[in-house]
Amino acid sequence: MSLEVVFLLAERSEVQRILDGISWNDIIGKMTFTSRLMKVESQLRDLGVSF
Repeated sequence: MSLEVVFLLAERSEVQRILDGISWNDIIGKMTFTSRLMKVESQLRDLGVSF
């Protein structure tokens, strides 16, 4: 497993943790971190990682 994959998996985990802690009343925060999560997951899929 490449270092890039390890880094992206760690980032995905951290973003998911942040998303879980954000209240649904914070729409901007949810949108921001959901977008970030989607970007990281897209990069992982491009590298052949499935989850």
